[in-house]
Amino acid sequence: ELGHNLAGDGRDAGKKLLGFSGKQTCNTTRSKEAFCSAMETMFKEDCRGYNTDVDVGNVLRKTLQTLRIHQVRIDVNYATLVLNVLCLEGLAGYLQPGYNVLDGSKTLIRNYRPWARKLFPLTRSIKAAQDRRQYWRLRRQYTSSVGIPCSSVAEIALSPAALGLAVVVIGALTQGQGGVPSGNA
Repeated sequence: ELGHNLAGDGRDAGKKLLGFSGKQTCNTTRSKEAFCSAMETMFKEDCRGYNTDVDVGNVLRKTLQTLRIHQVRIDVNYATLVLNVLCLEGLAGYLQPGYNVLDGSKTLIRNYRPWARKLFPLTRSIKAAQDRRQYWRLRRQYTSSVGIPCSSVAEIALSPAALGLAVVVIGALTQGQGGVPSGNA
């Protein structure tokens, strides 16, 4: 599962990425090893895991670059999810500059396991409670710094739904580990 790889295991993340296409073009032992080594090096530099101020956008851009350099194919559904996460990460950074998408999604990602799918609604509820606490903290901070109550626009932008949207997409990235979706990139 990719979720635990976000804790900093680049070699294992590389192995998982090699399985993201039914028609892998990086198929020799030597090319696979070179790709996994490149992922390991990149993770050591840029993705050391949760609570290390990981720039998710930077990690995803470097991952896409590494995929291209090593001619690793991923199916279009995975590529679309990566691009969506890049957009959502940028949006989260604009709306709340101190928000770290990886750290914010930790509860969902770490608790998403094939054997624990029945517990996922509980995990999602825990994450929603965390998002509500963050929302109210930001709302109090905004109100005290500006001196006026939040406007409707600010309330929507800082709502738990807006802050948690990127988390749902990142969680979706970890769902397809067992099978290969249709479509190719």
